[in-house]
Amino acid sequence: MLPTRLADIWADRGLLLRVAIGQGLLLLIIAVLMSGLLAYQKRSELLEDQQNRARLMLLVLTPLVAEQALIGDYASIKQLLERQAAVYPDIARMRWQRNGQQAVTVRVNPPMQAPPAWFRQAVAIPGLERSTPVSVGGAEYGNLQISFDSTFIAHELWQELTVGVAQIFVSAVLLLAAMMLMLRANLRVLRDIAGAVDRFRQGEYTVRIRPAGAREMRQAVAIFNNMAERIQQLLADVSDSRRKLHEQLHFIEELIEALPLPMFYKDRQGLYLGVNEAWEAFFGVPRQDILGRKVRELYPQEPDIAAIHEAKDAELLASRGVQSYEIDIKDSVGDARRVMYTKTALTNAEGQVTGLLGIITDLTELNMAEQRARQALVDKSAAEKASQSKSMFLANMSHEIRTPLNAVLGLAQVGVRGTRGRKAQDTFSRILEAGQLLLSVVNDILDYSKIEAGKLVVDQTPFAIGEAIDRAVGINAPRAFAKGLEFHLCEAADVPQRVVGDEMHLSQILVNLLGNAVKFTDRGHVAMTVATAQGPSGQAGVLFSIEDTGIGMSEEQMATLFLPFEQADGSTTRRFGGTGLGLSISHRLILAMGGEIGVESQLGQGTLFTVWLPLAASPDQSAQPEARLCFGLLGFGTEETDSLVVALAPKGVDTLQLATGHAGAIPATDLIVVAGEALAQPTVESLVTRLLQEGRRLAVVAMPGAGYQLPDAIQEHAIFIERPLRVRHLLEASRQSVRPVAEPLAKGGRRLAGLRVLAAEDNEVNQIVLEEILSQEGAVLTLAGNGREALEKLQQYGAAAFDILLTDVQMPEMDGYGLARAVSGLFPALPIIGLTAHAMAEERGRCLAAGMREHVAKPIDIEVLVAAILQHTAVRPDAWGGLLPGAGGPAVAMKVSEPSPPAVPT
Repeated sequence: MLPTRLADIWADRGLLLRVAIGQGLLLLIIAVLMSGLLAYQKRSELLEDQQNRARLMLLVLTPLVAEQALIGDYASIKQLLERQAAVYPDIARMRWQRNGQQAVTVRVNPPMQAPPAWFRQAVAIPGLERSTPVSVGGAEYGNLQISFDSTFIAHELWQELTVGVAQIFVSAVLLLAAMMLMLRANLRVLRDIAGAVDRFRQGEYTVRIRPAGAREMRQAVAIFNNMAERIQQLLADVSDSRRKLHEQLHFIEELIEALPLPMFYKDRQGLYLGVNEAWEAFFGVPRQDILGRKVRELYPQEPDIAAIHEAKDAELLASRGVQSYEIDIKDSVGDARRVMYTKTALTNAEGQVTGLLGIITDLTELNMAEQRARQALVDKSAAEKASQSKSMFLANMSHEIRTPLNAVLGLAQVGVRGTRGRKAQDTFSRILEAGQLLLSVVNDILDYSKIEAGKLVVDQTPFAIGEAIDRAVGINAPRAFAKGLEFHLCEAADVPQRVVGDEMHLSQILVNLLGNAVKFTDRGHVAMTVATAQGPSGQAGVLFSIEDTGIGMSEEQMATLFLPFEQADGSTTRRFGGTGLGLSISHRLILAMGGEIGVESQLGQGTLFTVWLPLAASPDQSAQPEARLCFGLLGFGTEETDSLVVALAPKGVDTLQLATGHAGAIPATDLIVVAGEALAQPTVESLVTRLLQEGRRLAVVAMPGAGYQLPDAIQEHAIFIERPLRVRHLLEASRQSVRPVAEPLAKGGRRLAGLRVLAAEDNEVNQIVLEEILSQEGAVLTLAGNGREALEKLQQYGAAAFDILLTDVQMPEMDGYGLARAVSGLFPALPIIGLTAHAMAEERGRCLAAGMREHVAKPIDIEVLVAAILQHTAVRPDAWGGLLPGAGGPAVAMKVSEPSPPAVPT
């Protein structure tokens, strides 16, 4: 018990005190040992000294005592002994006794103070007595005895011991003090280290100790400072890592909480460790009610479901990896839901499985959506079949309507051209107009149905924009001139010759807009301006402006302008006719082509339509002539002459105005341009005939369908150009001697004279129409009832017997596609033109793919058919001059606020 208490007391003491006590005890032990050793040595010395003195004193005193004893002077003996005893304080008694009779005893020294009994016992000083006989002359005079006090040596030893111990103690104290001072200086460093460690432990990581003390202390301080620096850096790294880990954990927690899918995680025992809000919302169970519990407590009423989950969990924990399975469960409101559990095993750094993480995906809506999608596919398939049936129906209806219309319109056109009586011509004209109106209605309905069915395809191929413009102008200009309207066309000089886009749809848009302008204008003019312009996004394109001085529109009428089956009002339909689909179709075509359309109008003041289309210039532009040209102008008015001079100059053409009565030599020119109406003057006709006889290249500008009676020389050798006049037509004319097409200048003109035509047509009425049309144009026609017969005739007579093959598409035994493929393989040089009552746009593609050069829709327009034939055949020597051809293509628009510029022929 006591050692334990002492150990506790010792443990509570500081290092300095421990060092002091230890050093003190050590010094004390050393002092005691050294003092004992010295005392032992001193004891021996003192004992030896006593013995030596005893012998010496006996040796010296014996003769002296004998001398006095001889005379019997006992007093002197006593004085002698007293003097000797006084010299040595350790003599306890000196005694002389004469033969047992008389004795002299001296006790001079008082007894010494005795040291402690334990010391006397420890040193064990024996008493010393020495005696010697006193004799003179051989006679003994007694015995001399000296007794020493043992206490004296013990006292001496005790005195030396105490003094030595005191000296050693003082030395030890001084040494200990010095050591304490040294230790205190170094222990201060240790205390500083201890304090710094304590402050460091409390979080004061920047604490450092100033080096002091001995070398070892400075090393200890340096070690502490280095350790503190490393620990501080380590703690900073740990703090940064902990911060990042905390941020990551916070992010993961936020991510888990934000996930819209229910999520949970469990330990190896299947106890829920955490869930997110979506899980709580799905099951309607607060997380505190499920944490630390098993899945069976989530499905107390459905043990089978719980058993499935437990089995799946055990399987996943055993196999690791990822697990997915579907199961039917109930949500928070008790509704049955089809869900998919996706789980993954969680492992620690050693790769040991610690639990699992799971996500619940509700498949109920997805399954329903899949069912709806499958049903939608079924419905889509049904709709596609219905659409296909509708398309087939429309195509068949179009074919069935166009077939009889072909006969009606074809015979009407033949009647208008072939009859002489005015009444008969009026009758045929009325039939032709009614048939064309019916055809327009059918075309509009077919186009609108195709757009509604989503089958509109926008083409992106290079084409000549001038041909598309010519096609639209060629259809509508004759109607405008027939109504007594002026028709102006202005093409800017920077409009590319060839652009990339949809030629067919551009023609359709321009035909519709120009047709409306002509239809709704009774007096004044119709003008179209074509110029380059950038779209809203800076994209290059072409701007078409169509202006008229017709009936105009109000704001209310313009608000419904592009709606299908809409016209200004009921009276407009009754007065002008039409389906109300034209502008709606054009509008949709323009949007599909990436363009814009705008309109400005005032009731009774006319209308301006602007169409912008992204028609970029095609890389394959025609080369411009390097040398300047010179055109002579004959018979034009002053205003038109000035306009032509201005329009031709940017194209590198100089102009020379010729007088109608010019009789002398005319300077050399690349082309002489004659106003057709001036040919009615005999002087002009004579001058033109003389110029043709001289071999000069000459172009006649005339109204479409104008009935001039001209000499054969002019009809056979002049180039005829339709109004409105276009600069590019003049440039084309300057590069060729004759380029016949389009409208005859004189009734009864034979544009196809001598041309040998093979036609495959199964319908007898259509055979009659073809025969009438082609015979009036001077062609030599050979008819075949189907494709097989046509092929047999070609094989019988050879391809050289015919200049062109016309074929219907739908025929028995061999249709037009099969015939075209066979002929293209056997006779690739023979051009083939398809004639079909199918008006769908893809029909033209099918015809061209089969090997045909061109596609002409029924009802056949004589001018379109003749133009197509002339385009693909060489002009025969006995054919006569005709009008330069046009072409067609697509369009769109950009709204502008400025009126169109005045029409200048370009």
